[in-house]
Amino acid sequence: MAPWGLALLEAVVMTLLYWILFSSDKPWRHSKEFHYSFSCSLEDIVLLSYLRFLAVLLAYLLGAGQRMMRPYWYTAVFFAAASLPFSAAKSIFMFPTKQWLPPAALLSASLFFTVAHLATARNMVKWARRRAQMGLLGFGYPWEEGEEAWMLLRQKSRHTDLESQQLLRDIDEDPHGVTPSDVADEDSCFFTMGTMQIHYKVARSQGRHERWPGACILLVHPFGGGVFSWRHIMQPLADACQCPVVAFDRPGFGLTSRPSVTQGTNPYTLEHAAEAAVQLCLALGFTKMIFAGHADGAVVGLVAVANLSQHMQREEEALSQGYQGGKPEAQAIGMILLHPMSMDEGEVGSPFSRLLGSSRLGRRMLVRMMRTEVGEVSNRGAWADPSLATPEIMDLYKAPLRMQGWDAAIMEVTRAPKLGRCRMQRYLQKAEHLSGLIITGAQDRISTPHITANLSSALPASQCIVLEAVGHLSHEERPDSLIHCLSVFCIEVLEFAFGSDGTES
Repeated sequence: MAPWGLALLEAVVMTLLYWILFSSDKPWRHSKEFHYSFSCSLEDIVLLSYLRFLAVLLAYLLGAGQRMMRPYWYTAVFFAAASLPFSAAKSIFMFPTKQWLPPAALLSASLFFTVAHLATARNMVKWARRRAQMGLLGFGYPWEEGEEAWMLLRQKSRHTDLESQQLLRDIDEDPHGVTPSDVADEDSCFFTMGTMQIHYKVARSQGRHERWPGACILLVHPFGGGVFSWRHIMQPLADACQCPVVAFDRPGFGLTSRPSVTQGTNPYTLEHAAEAAVQLCLALGFTKMIFAGHADGAVVGLVAVANLSQHMQREEEALSQGYQGGKPEAQAIGMILLHPMSMDEGEVGSPFSRLLGSSRLGRRMLVRMMRTEVGEVSNRGAWADPSLATPEIMDLYKAPLRMQGWDAAIMEVTRAPKLGRCRMQRYLQKAEHLSGLIITGAQDRISTPHITANLSSALPASQCIVLEAVGHLSHEERPDSLIHCLSVFCIEVLEFAFGSDGTES
């Protein structure tokens, strides 16, 4: 129910209850004249409901749109904090009494509406925050979208393996989709990790020797992206930093193979992607890594940094206790978060994709939306200037959708469990000592400058940069500006780790 509707209902119900239960001809009214007494009168409870009705209407009008209904939430909390003690005090003075039922009914109704306003306000704040993350502010309210949409927003996906297999059979997957070898580029490489073939590319410095032996910059793409997302970034960044740049397709995307989910093993989780990133770098001979992740790829980078930091701590503790051993095998020396999202709970994909992925019907819709122009429109919405999203660029993002098994993998990605707030807080604490760079766009509606500023405060060793005239895809919209920011930061980190002459410190 809309906040103003709930407030109006409260005013009407409280008025009717007072008129029915406390009219002058009732035996529990001792006099026709009104004499207010805190211990005997209940008119103040009705008056409190009227005041809440007016305050809620005003707060609701002030809190629409980008304000995320916070004034309504504050109003509900304030009146709850005022009315609950007030009603409790009146109950102590008024009970016990012979005619206890009418006062109890009125006080119970007041308590019910107090709790109802709190619950409604909390749901409205969560709904508005979710809409803000999806860039859909102003596109309607829950009570205007039908009960089904409101329920979809809150429900969680709990399907058995049998239901999942049946759903996979229901999806009209193209059995004649292309294989990675059919569309791989000349510089495409593959790395075997267990039963998975991970697609990656490496850009090395051209014309100048590489200054930093054993170091690399690893780029992690977002949901729906791939190695192709970094085509404007890899080679120029490698030349500017004189350092190899590696990019790979996360499990479920690009040309990386799409294995089935088995009991106890889910290759589509963020933790598995972080492990794949580290193992890929080690297989290529890189032991010092700068992780750069975009959107939810930033979470992958954060998890990898946190895991490496924990591993290094254990190595150092072992050395301090006299155990023999060499230097730690792998080390994270820098972290770059590009337009970070899902940093609160560590979700895979955008909130909108996870919303659709939370139900059988929603997953079918997601698959078809990504295949059609709807997915293209959603992609264009991430740009500050949608006219820059040319058909050629859109074709690059649609190309992985021709891969065999892409739709089943996308469903598994959206169903992958989130990390949760507690684990994300632990990961942030483990990475807070590391030099970091946080970048977003001034017109980014998904990872807004306000969000990145709050994240920067949680990572005291990081700096925050806001690129002007940029939306959510700086590597596509303004690659030159992004390369400049990345190269300056990476060179500083590499010089700190190796020294200005390239000798490891």
